[in-house]
Amino acid sequence: MIQLILPNAKIIDARRHPGASGFSVFKQNFARGQNFSYDLEDIGAYYRDYVRMMAHFDRVLPGKIHRVVYETLVDDTESEVRRLLDHCGLPFEPQCLQFMK
Repeated sequence: MIQLILPNAKIIDARRHPGASGFSVFKQNFARGQNFSYDLEDIGAYYRDYVRMMAHFDRVLPGKIHRVVYETLVDDTESEVRRLLDHCGLPFEPQCLQFMK
């Protein structure tokens, strides 16, 4: 839908290891509306469905979705930031790596 409404939109899939992602949701005590997060099977099913959905989008929109894998971003921040900026058509600036200042 985003691609149809905003054909020039840059779509980013920010992904984290399923175990880390699932655990972070499972340990969180949400106020309401997130009942799936209290059941590991439900969390696994949601993640599986998410991966399937993104694989579908990769097939029907080849090259349109840029995937950022959290663990890779942590291990090699500069390369991943450069790839993301390139996907978005933006220049790299050293300040992109100094976000904590």
